[in-house]
Parts: sequence; C-alpha cells; structure tokens
Amino acid sequence: AAVAFALRVPNLELLFPSVEEYSHINAAKQIVQGAPIGSVYERGMWLVTWPISLMFRVFGYELWAARLLGVVFNVLAVFPLYVLTRKINRPVAVLSVLLFVTSPWMIAMSRVVREYAYYPFFFSVTVYVMVLLLEQIPDRFRIDRDWKVILNPRVLLLGLILALPPYYASDIDRLSTFKLILIAYIVLGFFLFLKIDLRYRKNLVILLVFMGIALKSASYLHRRY
Repeated sequence: AAVAFALRVPNLELLFPSVEEYSHINAAKQIVQGAPIGSVYERGMWLVTWPISLMFRVFGYELWAARLLGVVFNVLAVFPLYVLTRKINRPVAVLSVLLFVTSPWMIAMSRVVREYAYYPFFFSVTVYVMVLLLEQIPDRFRIDRDWKVILNPRVLLLGLILALPPYYASDIDRLSTFKLILIAYIVLGFFLFLKIDLRYRKNLVILLVFMGIALKSASYLHRRY
C-alpha cells in the first residue's frame, strides 16, 4: 500500500484535467456552492462527485484534492485484492498485488477524477464477499438437509452486502459503467448452481427459484437499459 501510494500521489496537480474530469469537478464545485444534487452532472454522483465536494470543503478548490480521493481508494484496493487471491496461495496473492501496484495503466487511472480510480476497490471487495458466500454453502446442497445454512446470520449478511452493488448500478446510477460488476453476479450464480445436488429430486424447488430469479433479473435489466 505504501509503494502504491508513493507511485500515485506525486504531482497530482501537474496535468490539466481531461474532458471527463471537468464534469465531476464542476459538479462538485456547484454542490459546495449550494446547487441541488439533482441539478448537476449525475453520472458517478455518489461514487465520485459528492465525495469530491467534501474534499473541496476541507481543502478548497484544489485539483490535487479532487484527485487524491481516487488515489486513496485505488491504493486501498490492494487489501481486498490480496485477501481474495490469498485464497489461491500466498505467491499468487503477492504477485497479484505487485502487478496491480506497478501497473502503469492502473497508476494513470488512479490519478484522474473518474470512476475508474474507484472500481478496483469496490469490485475486489464485491468478488471477495462472493467467495465468502460460496464457502458457506456446502457442496451437494440438499434443501431438506441444508436449508438452515441459508438462514445463517453470516450468510444473510453476505447476501445483504451483495445486494448493494446491483441496486446501485440499476437504480441509483444507471449511467455509470459500474453496471459491469453485474457480470460477476452471473458467474456467482453459475458457481452456486454447481453447489446443488442435481440428482436429488427435492432440489427441484431450488432450480425453479434459480430460473425465476434469472428470468426476473433479465426482464428487469432489459426494461432499465
């Protein structure tokens, strides 16, 4: 994390803002000056613009202050990335973090006032929670034998956390490319499906629920996008 910060933070104010950065920066200024949130640039409001407005209130209208927040979140991504890849083994985790920390593209993206600086943290946390959820579900799941697992407080909490990213992507900020995280939910559904004992007839109800959720989600996303 220290190395990542050292590679990302120097001379944050050196380059002029790119076209996309102006949208967030100007909207953050307008919020500080009292403009209603609904009247300014909407994309990335709660992920980027509104937090930057808080930075402006503390440090003034400084370009480095707007960019610093993205750098901090980008650096924080090394922690969920490490614990996620540590599930494989320690060498893979160390290599993954080193590649992330030293990636020129990732360093460049972390230094601009755009959502892409924040995505590595939120995406890594989301996928890590998915892995924790999968670990709670026993292999060859049978509804009459293992149904209590679903009501386990830990499983319910993990499920609640995983409900937040799709809600944000589909209802709070539909213009955001944050919706790409939904691809990970398709993969999660596939691995949950593999946990089910397909030869056990009583599991038919679970398969019907899976199909219902899939069809409902597809219909909802089609209407939204």
